Amino acid sequence: MRIRDGSTGRAPEVPVTLRLRDPKFIADTTSKPVPANADSVLELSLTPCRTGHYTVEVTAPGYESWRTTGVKASATDCVNFLRLTLPVRLLPKPK
Repeated sequence: MRIRDGSTGRAPEVPVTLRLRDPKFIADTTSKPVPANADSVLELSLTPCRTGHYTVEVTAPGYESWRTTGVKASATDCVNFLRLTLPVRLLPKPK
């Protein structure tokens, strides 16, 4: 996942959580807060090590949640994992 603030185009300065799930499996990871002078994109990834169709959700304090469904992952003992790069633009919550 390549995650940016939808308003500034820079990496969010708050922790960001990436979650993959299907009906029988959930995996997630959370980033540390990104300093204001960080690179212009936050990259997060998860390798579920199992074939399936996943819902992918990205959340961060102060932002609307981002979600997509039907993301296909293929894996054979985590050796032949098909890596997908999805661009994500998080929109700030209205004040």
